[in-house]
Amino acid sequence: RQSEPSRIGSPFAVRLILPLSMAAEQRVRIVASHVEAAADVAPRKICVVTGGSSGIGAAVCAQFAANGYEVVCVARRPCPLASAKSVLADLSSVDTAQASAEEVAQFLGEQAQVCLVHCASSYPSDAAQTPDVPGLQSALQLNVVAPSVLTARLLRHMAAGSSVIFVGSTLSEKAVAGKFSYCVAKHAMVGLMRATTQDLLRSGVHTVLVCPGITDTPMVREAIRGQETAFEGFASDLQGRMVTRQEVASIIADVARQPILNGTILHCNNGQRER
Repeated sequence: RQSEPSRIGSPFAVRLILPLSMAAEQRVRIVASHVEAAADVAPRKICVVTGGSSGIGAAVCAQFAANGYEVVCVARRPCPLASAKSVLADLSSVDTAQASAEEVAQFLGEQAQVCLVHCASSYPSDAAQTPDVPGLQSALQLNVVAPSVLTARLLRHMAAGSSVIFVGSTLSEKAVAGKFSYCVAKHAMVGLMRATTQDLLRSGVHTVLVCPGITDTPMVREAIRGQETAFEGFASDLQGRMVTRQEVASIIADVARQPILNGTILHCNNGQRER
């Protein structure tokens, strides 16, 4: 049987192929527009820092701003970083902590990629025999209660890839005489971070406790006023030198990008001499 002649070159074939080609091009354009739209609505990157008006907190604000983040500082005083949004709040009050959390939540909008850094702290000096009860209450409020309040309120706005970073201390896992309330509060942060990790497991939000050694901050400088030479000698013998605020801030920025560190206690103290 003689085969039928090909119809590829016929007007019918041309009319069939053209619409198919046009449909394919249209699909490509639609996919491309969806990709562009997805890029347009990528979550904002925002770093929220408590205690961001001074010390490690201020260094964290500057570090994240340099990394392209919007920065929100929650503190009693405005952030020295001009581009930061300052939420003025005394976090030693539960009511004020809740109010500041609401204000920050409004700024975040529906969803954002957030790095929430809990830096606010106090530095009481007391002992088990003579505890500074108001100082202990304030230290626990700043290091445990306020971080719990802010984290709980902001979580619903934190997209996958967000992080909660707690700033502890070498004294989160050790203790020294004369820093009773401070040691108690910083040890409590370990439990806070670990419990938060378990509750947020596989949520896309990771948590880490960063524990600096003795760091050169205004808070420490105020505590050692009149004893600078002796204290710097102590710090030199213990860990070689005082850690800088910028070093700690850089580590926090790195940790925020590393979900594999979820649940980790990370010490940064230049290596301390065991005593």
